[in-house]
Amino acid sequence: MAGFHILRLDAATARARLPELSAILLDCVEGGASVSFMAGMTKAEANAFWRKVIKGVATGGRILLAAELDGRLVGTVQAVASGIPNQPHRSDLSKMLVHRAARGRGVGAALLKAAEQAAFAEGWWLMVLDTVVESAGDRLYAKGGWKPVGIVPDFALWPDGRLCATRYFFKDLRPARPIRVIEDTPAQGPVIDMLEAGDREMAALYPAESNHMVDVASLQRPEVTFFTALRSQPGFADDIAGIGALVAKADGTGELKRFFTNPHVRGTGVGSAILRAVEAKARALGLRTLQLETGIHSAGALALYRAAGFTPRGAFPPYAPDPWSVFMEKKL
Repeated sequence: MAGFHILRLDAATARARLPELSAILLDCVEGGASVSFMAGMTKAEANAFWRKVIKGVATGGRILLAAELDGRLVGTVQAVASGIPNQPHRSDLSKMLVHRAARGRGVGAALLKAAEQAAFAEGWWLMVLDTVVESAGDRLYAKGGWKPVGIVPDFALWPDGRLCATRYFFKDLRPARPIRVIEDTPAQGPVIDMLEAGDREMAALYPAESNHMVDVASLQRPEVTFFTALRSQPGFADDIAGIGALVAKADGTGELKRFFTNPHVRGTGVGSAILRAVEAKARALGLRTLQLETGIHSAGALALYRAAGFTPRGAFPPYAPDPWSVFMEKKL
């Protein structure tokens, strides 16, 4: 919203505005935020924290941003270089703090965008953070396109001493890499690796009798068209980001099989690209309906299929009804 703007603070400016920075931190802790400090934090402790931050800004490797509203700082965030020789491209998003009086104005989202832009400009194209599960920050980062990695229970304390869990996120700030879907053979090392990764993921979610995987030999039958999704990056070989197969049946239906995307690229359009290629091939073959079987716990796949126009149906041959399975179809 109008009324605030984002500043990048150098060390001298941060020193001059130390009282405002400390006021933001003290307000967040008083409001119950789990940001490394406990209830009863003093102004002296807050000042000491910011002096350490300012030292990092002065020596390099730390970016300090702030939101200013009506002449006063009301929010702040940092991007901190990893400082590790084999991770020069990575930084941590740290201490996203917004004063309670300024919340609900879009300050956090603006600080997040500014931090991403500043980090990318420094060459830190991979960012990592952790935040309390189900917190306002948790929702902010998910909405901002950050990818959740996992939850660590009992990771830290609330200011009142209760334990809380944290969720780790990452975001690749590089521009989206072009996705190219081709008809391909499954009998190649990277594809076999991806098929095995899919097997492991499904085995962790469903009992063996409810997993209906087909092997590489079956994927090379004449009625099967196999697809790979490739992501391109200048100067590097294409990498396989996802796979899928279309099985054309004599009754005029097609079945989607072996649909799997690399977990690290989910949410970037790879799955949708594969699905579009499968549908286009099915239409070219004159198939009337595209069917699939997936699992009840495969939330991402289910959401993708629904968005693409697939609707639930009963079990179709050769499957039997299974409480672990969801059957869907789309008229072409």
